[in-house]
Parts: sequence; structure tokens; C-alpha cells
Amino acid sequence: MPLEEFFLGPSKTVLQNDEILAEIQVPAPSPDSTTVYLKHGKRLSDIAIVGVAIAIRMDGNKCSDVKMALASVGPTPMRAKKAEALMIGEQINEKLIEQVGKTVSEESRPIDDLRAYADYRRERVGILAKEAIKQALQQIKLGGS
Repeated sequence: MPLEEFFLGPSKTVLQNDEILAEIQVPAPSPDSTTVYLKHGKRLSDIAIVGVAIAIRMDGNKCSDVKMALASVGPTPMRAKKAEALMIGEQINEKLIEQVGKTVSEESRPIDDLRAYADYRRERVGILAKEAIKQALQQIKLGGS
């Protein structure tokens, strides 16, 4: 099953009481792609207040595929599908990165809790998304993932 269907809500998955998760299959990345995960927390070992993961593939100077996942900004981990759609087939420049960051912030659905206010998370997730894109592009430029 796709990972997006696995999570039902906070601390809830599709697993029944008599089931365990036995395997997660992650496809090998293509040579023209890279991944980045960034999180914001009080300490390195803390649960993320906000997290952003990106897997991006470039075809020359244009984005041919991208997946962006957000953590701790909704009831479950979520994909930023509107932000992804902005990038596909486009040359990634500073203007587009800003637009993607804004879209990620708008797509998020954070709550207030003991770790952070929703507005703070919404702002931070956009910032982390922009930084993740920049780091991914730098890794591709340097020829490594």
C-alpha cells in the first residue's frame, strides 16, 4: 500500500491489533536525483517541530520529478502536492523557490501544541522547504546525492 494511505491520524495507522509492519520498500534513486531531509527541533535528538523531506530529479536545468513530504504540520505526515506541481517541468530559480515555500506553508495544517504554535510551524515549514530545495540543487550540481 502507498505510504500516504498508511497513516490515519495522530498515532493511528491502518494496522490492526494482530498485524505488524514487516517491510517498507523504497525505490533506489536514479543517478540524476537526490534527497534532502531537514527538521527543526530544540535539540538534534528531539522529535521534529517541523520536518521537510524532498526527493528531486532534474533533467538538465528543469525539474522532471519531485516528491515533498512534510512532518509535524498536520495530523499525519503529508505530501505537499500543490508545491510539487509548481516545480514539475520548470527551471528552479529563486522566484519559484519562494513560490514553493509559500505554497508549502499554505498546504500545511499544523496545530498548536506544547512544542510550537501552528503559526510558527506554518512559517518554519515554508522556510525549511526552500532550504531543502536549495540543498538538493546544490547536491545535484556537485554530482552527489
